[in-house]
Amino acid sequence: MKIRRLLPSSTLVFSIACGGPSQPAEEPITSASAAPSAASAATTSLATSAAPSASASSTPVAPESKTASADVDGADGVRRMASWDGPKTGTAVKTKRAWVIGPNLMGDKGQLSFGSVYLRVVTVDQSDDKELVFTESGKKYGVPAALAWPAEPAKGLKKGDFARCEFGGNSVVARVEAVDAKKVTCTFRFMAKTKKADVEPDGVLALHGKIETGAPALVKFDDGDTRFNGFVLAAGNGQAWVHVDTQFADGDPKAHHAFHLVKNENVEVLDLKPLKVGDDCLADDIAHVEPCKVSKVIEGGLAYLVTFDGRKGHSDEWELDGVAKGPKVEKPKKK
Repeated sequence: MKIRRLLPSSTLVFSIACGGPSQPAEEPITSASAAPSAASAATTSLATSAAPSASASSTPVAPESKTASADVDGADGVRRMASWDGPKTGTAVKTKRAWVIGPNLMGDKGQLSFGSVYLRVVTVDQSDDKELVFTESGKKYGVPAALAWPAEPAKGLKKGDFARCEFGGNSVVARVEAVDAKKVTCTFRFMAKTKKADVEPDGVLALHGKIETGAPALVKFDDGDTRFNGFVLAAGNGQAWVHVDTQFADGDPKAHHAFHLVKNENVEVLDLKPLKVGDDCLADDIAHVEPCKVSKVIEGGLAYLVTFDGRKGHSDEWELDGVAKGPKVEKPKKK
């Protein structure tokens, strides 16, 4: 089966898996955001009784065996995520649309695959405390209620704020250009070009620089100090569920997972404030995050060119949710 990944956010590769501490939180995980947003208000659905042990492959073009294992096609005509064994029950979504962790690979015959997943907005067919079902291109998909949140207009959103906006069947981190009762205009970089999208008010998640649903973040694990790009699903009791964009080698406990349960202290949420040329930064350099220098600021901070120890990185540009303000890197003293 030939498959392709749907529109990614931030030119980084997105998927979902698990890992982190072997013992999950003892009580339901809730949003840590002080200002409630559509998704964060419902993150009580991400209650944990056991840390997940398997999830979808993060391979951009997955081998057929992994692709097949990513999906379960039910007799009821609903395709579901095969390998998610984390918390499933949550709160039924009552809104017309919902933010969900949905399939992000396109397979044969127009059928989406859970071989890769991402945070996106869908129209709700039905929802209860066990599952949310939606239809896309005539095909039905089901996600656990724990991975679905009501889509509602973000409160207090204004020009200049940063938010996660729905775009192209997925979502992107963007700068808000305008807000009114009927739409929100989001500006972002995509494929090295500046894009503007008018989004339904319920298709925007405000970002407050806190550990909250949809927040871009750098993530570390207890087995080392290496940082990885990802984003937050929900948090509570000193821990956070995160989605990480990296494939780990076979034999690593984090391999073949994308949902990870980590300590809050291992999550660095990006504040997204524009950086300046010459600023120290942190950015993804193929497999993990490395110290860098900003060499060019694009569109007021929607994207950057960076260098790693004086050399160009693997990408032509890094979008705003792929670059963080970094600690000053001291040059080695000459002997």
